[in-house]
Amino acid sequence: MTDRKRTTCPFCRHGCELEVGQVGQSGQTWQFRMEYPGDAKVNAGRLCPRGNSASILVDHPRRLAYPLLDGREVTWDAALSRLETWFGSVRPEETAVVYSRGLTRDELGLVCGLASALGTPHLVCGYLEPGNWFGLRLDGVTPAGLDDVSGAKVTLLSGDVFATSPVAARRIVEARYADRANRLIVIDSVQTRQSGFAHLWIRVHPGTEPFALAGIAALLDSSLRQQVDPAAMAAVCGTEMKLFERAADILKGNGPAFVGSAMSFGRVVLPWLHSLAAQLVAVKAKAAFAGFSEGLVPQSAMQFGQFRDALASGNLKLVLWFGGLHPYSYPEVLPELAQVQFRCATSIFRPAGNLPGLVLPVPSELEKDGAGESMWGAVQRTAVVKAVSGTRSVAGLIGGLREVKGQALSEWPVVAAKEAVAELAAAAKTFRPPEGCTLLGEKHAFGIGGFFDEENVLSMSPNDARRLGVNSADRVVARTEAGQCELGVRITRSLADGQFVVGVNRHQNRALFPLWYEAGTGRTSVPPVKVEVWRKG
Repeated sequence: MTDRKRTTCPFCRHGCELEVGQVGQSGQTWQFRMEYPGDAKVNAGRLCPRGNSASILVDHPRRLAYPLLDGREVTWDAALSRLETWFGSVRPEETAVVYSRGLTRDELGLVCGLASALGTPHLVCGYLEPGNWFGLRLDGVTPAGLDDVSGAKVTLLSGDVFATSPVAARRIVEARYADRANRLIVIDSVQTRQSGFAHLWIRVHPGTEPFALAGIAALLDSSLRQQVDPAAMAAVCGTEMKLFERAADILKGNGPAFVGSAMSFGRVVLPWLHSLAAQLVAVKAKAAFAGFSEGLVPQSAMQFGQFRDALASGNLKLVLWFGGLHPYSYPEVLPELAQVQFRCATSIFRPAGNLPGLVLPVPSELEKDGAGESMWGAVQRTAVVKAVSGTRSVAGLIGGLREVKGQALSEWPVVAAKEAVAELAAAAKTFRPPEGCTLLGEKHAFGIGGFFDEENVLSMSPNDARRLGVNSADRVVARTEAGQCELGVRITRSLADGQFVVGVNRHQNRALFPLWYEAGTGRTSVPPVKVEVWRKG
């Protein structure tokens, strides 16, 4: 093997190191192989399925290598010429610039600079994964380091941290078994592998994790009970108050503590409150905190809900969307984007169908240098392979349109505990879970685009399978307010009756979940949704 290069894995924020090497050539295509550096501080030679997919992503057959215009291949000159024509056809206030994941900090700065050069007030963060809300910081919270995770005597996890960051699971499990007195608490709506390691598992209604966390925080600090009633929070969560009391007792005075949290597409209702509530418990328990997520993208002054209102009103005629995966990430948005006269998006993959407008090929994160951040500190990523022929860097693309200077990125706000508690208390009073059967999302660490698993199954409890008259060989149809999909059947005891789960790496499944916008703020969520399920045929 030749030309082995090391970088920090870009597929989540855990900061694992990996190496990619060339092992040969097949025709015009290089073949690559993963290597696992044992001296890597964070992962010590281990990678999750996402990290293992790095060599697959580099030479995947669906990589986009030519600009597309209405699904047809065109030259870069033709694509840029068309963009200039569009710029001349619209006013600045009719233009929106959207950025998502897959950009370096320098590239994000250039995108912001392009919006300024175009004179548009519509600069929008288009990264809607709930874990992005871990960018919020509660005043007084202590960010965790690796030693805080490994040395914790008590660990509290909300959401499925193990699925979000499998490599982190090793440290958490080792800490749990390092001493018989150590304790692990898990709060989740689904019985995951993570809950099997817990001394205390608090099962809550889907989307109510923030209220369970607020209830525990109020038991740790009695001054919060003027606004947060732990018993009322337990009722909202559909669980028993005594479980909150047990969790609070474990967190009190048992040595160093760590609070970790994760949020998945289709599993949380109010991700900004989930983030703040988990940090509130950490502050009250004097614990270090880490929010596990795939990415962290700076927020914009214009919330995505406000952008969608502008789309629906017909006020936008040109949308430029920068990032590695659009138009794949949010199929829910595509019908509304289709109403826009001029559309341009960057992508590393060829769309599954003919997408109207321009789709421009850009290098993947493995094919470019750039600064970034992991949960444990700053990282520097190095290109491990050459960019796919025909792609153009974001800097090169923007430079071909306008002379732009990079701009400083907006910082996530620091929220006062008093403000967070008031919002949690108000939300608990109005929260209403979906009636009937509920569809939840499950995001395995299987990479993107179904590299490892097509995820074309619907998981359900044995009782629900009997009620529907289905077994694992059958097909079912799942229908929500957003659409419907035909799926196979997986029967599992990990789900409560009335809970149905689909993998959300598959975009046909993601389209079952409608986007939800908070009135007034425009904050966006992809919550669990009411679902009807019946046997196919």
